[in-house]
Amino acid sequence: MRELSTERVFLVHPYDDGHMQMIKDFENSHSCFGKWTNQLEILRSSLSKEEYDKEKLQKNEIDEILCCERGSKILGICHVHGEKDIRLAKIHIVSASGKSQKMIPEILDFVFRQWQIEEIFMMVHPEDRDTIHYLMSQNYEDLGEESGERLYLVEREMMNHHQRAM
Repeated sequence: MRELSTERVFLVHPYDDGHMQMIKDFENSHSCFGKWTNQLEILRSSLSKEEYDKEKLQKNEIDEILCCERGSKILGICHVHGEKDIRLAKIHIVSASGKSQKMIPEILDFVFRQWQIEEIFMMVHPEDRDTIHYLMSQNYEDLGEESGERLYLVEREMMNHHQRAM
């Protein structure tokens, strides 16, 4: 009998060696060596775990990495940058091809709930056709290109409407 695999979204903790190894494996299999692990290593060398945890609670700024995983393998990674006080976030998504449809709703839900965000700007590489197609099929607002990325607006109210319609 085949075991069911469940997917989950988790917030990367730079001091979790398991998270670091999963990200390294993702980077190696997607030819983006060191893209996230280098940033996390710099953070680890500049702050203690206790300082990091304390600062994270006190800061208004959101600067986090989220991963979507299935069976301890990362399907996609996104970087979330935002401001808690104005309830606005920008998400840059990198997904393993064809996995966008499953991970995007979970990531959006996580960001809306975790930080009480009202508006999310999704940034997607123009060659990531799967993700672009998915965002368009969900009627998220296409704002055009910015810094070489496609930009889509997702509002909490719109997301709640999509969830009620399902």
